[in-house]
Amino acid sequence: MKKLFCLLLMIASSFVALAQTSIAGVAFGSDYTSAKSILENKYGQQKWDSDKNCIHFENKEYGGIYFNDLFFDFQYSGSRGYFNKCVFVIWCNNANEAKERRDYIASVVGKYYDLYEKILDNGFKMYQGGDDPTNVDNYGFFIDVLVPSGKGSPYGARLFYGPYNYVTENF
Repeated sequence: MKKLFCLLLMIASSFVALAQTSIAGVAFGSDYTSAKSILENKYGQQKWDSDKNCIHFENKEYGGIYFNDLFFDFQYSGSRGYFNKCVFVIWCNNANEAKERRDYIASVVGKYYDLYEKILDNGFKMYQGGDDPTNVDNYGFFIDVLVPSGKGSPYGARLFYGPYNYVTENF
């Protein structure tokens, strides 16, 4: 009986999802003031003081990867903010460099998460993985190429967590 129980426990534990519950020491769902304190202890002062929708750092390392921009975004319900989105970007000179950086990020992240590849409408590959902590039916993050939005805009390799919906609005 013990062997059967252990076997069932092992099978069940193999189905446990890897929900992304925090990044850079900040739990998703945290309030703005707590998140800002943790992040400024980790990364120092922000280069410019953003509004309460976003905490932004430039040229910082996370998980052994150097990123040019790190954005920590918040969703609000009344005066309460919830940390619900995180975007790390490496700016690149061209599409090939962005693809190389995207694949490098995926190789590092892929050591910890199963990644699934998808080709987007723009022809670029995207990696998805983890689970949304608010909805296990959704992936928790993706890694893709940020395509320029206009003339003079750079390409980028992007690691994008969320947005996770902490505010439920119903009628």
